[in-house]
Amino acid sequence: MTQTGPAKMSLIHRYFNVINFAIYQAALLLALFYQHSAVNLMLVLLLMHFLLSPSRQQDMRFMLLALIGATVDQVLVAINVLAVDNGIIPFYLVLLWCALALTFNHSLRWITTLRPFYIMLTGFISGPLSYYAALKTGALETHISTASYVVTYALVWLVLLPLLSHLAQVITYDHRISHE
Repeated sequence: MTQTGPAKMSLIHRYFNVINFAIYQAALLLALFYQHSAVNLMLVLLLMHFLLSPSRQQDMRFMLLALIGATVDQVLVAINVLAVDNGIIPFYLVLLWCALALTFNHSLRWITTLRPFYIMLTGFISGPLSYYAALKTGALETHISTASYVVTYALVWLVLLPLLSHLAQVITYDHRISHE
């Protein structure tokens, strides 16, 4: 017997953190291996997220985090850490930032509960690993040495992840207050 209607949506909402994690991972892999060719599929993934999400309005507020992340990457283009053809970060990277921002309201929400030191440590390790993978797959290019690139991203993410985590808490708290 298959579920339909509200029962099916309730099941989707119950497991939405898993869905959100899978959508982000799919977007990441598409960006790493297909770059510009992946834009349409990445848009479909983001649309799926919003169609299935139990908190669409709050998710829209998390797009602020994507704007901040894309701005940081644009600054890294301006100072020649990232090499791009036209001086503007690629659209697939903006979409990846959107997918990552949405994880702060769902599958990555747990990170906002960590002590600041552990958030910084997580950023210091995970940020440069992701960007190193992008460098190795050809999704991103740089004007500087690989070592300088990794160190730059380690320092950026040492600050960026705690900032994004804090803003995620503010967005969540502000949303809860305005709906009481």
